[in-house]
Amino acid sequence: CPVPKADGQTWTGIIPRNALKHIQQRLSCAGTAMIGLTNNRLFQISVGSLVMTARLLDGTYPNWKSLAPKKTANALTVSTEGLKQAIGRVSLVATDGLLSLSYHEDGVTVAATSPELGEASEDLAGAYVGDPFMSGFQIAYLLESISAMESDVVVLQQAGKLDALSIVDPALSTNRTFLMPARLGAALNSSGD
Repeated sequence: CPVPKADGQTWTGIIPRNALKHIQQRLSCAGTAMIGLTNNRLFQISVGSLVMTARLLDGTYPNWKSLAPKKTANALTVSTEGLKQAIGRVSLVATDGLLSLSYHEDGVTVAATSPELGEASEDLAGAYVGDPFMSGFQIAYLLESISAMESDVVVLQQAGKLDALSIVDPALSTNRTFLMPARLGAALNSSGD
């Protein structure tokens, strides 16, 4: 993450995930934070009497922008809570942790299947613009990404079944997650697309 230095230059570095969790837990109600970087790649943040230091990770952050979908004509606007509940219900039969989203003019069909438990699908009304297609996702990642949205509705944008899914909070356009699709089993692939 680029951070401006006092002299106008910027520095970049990868802050360890555990350090960010500790910072978030301890500084949730704090005031202004001072951020610094030492020559031996230590990241330091201080707020009031609390000072935390962590070693930056070596390397460069992966180029996530190359995964981000470019402008796409395929977009679904749907109830955030409705989508979470549909995923929860359909996931009960998914023994492999995968489900499919089939986009169509009336919204989306959430489906999962397993040899032991059969199949489940649920249609969810929404405003969809684009070409109909089906794409698969890991249930846990999809549910976690949608749960991070704060609005009553969420916008799903995806150029095609193999492209990254962009999940956008329309009330706060900077609140966006990207999710790569998963390869679906033969049973789900033959039921759509």
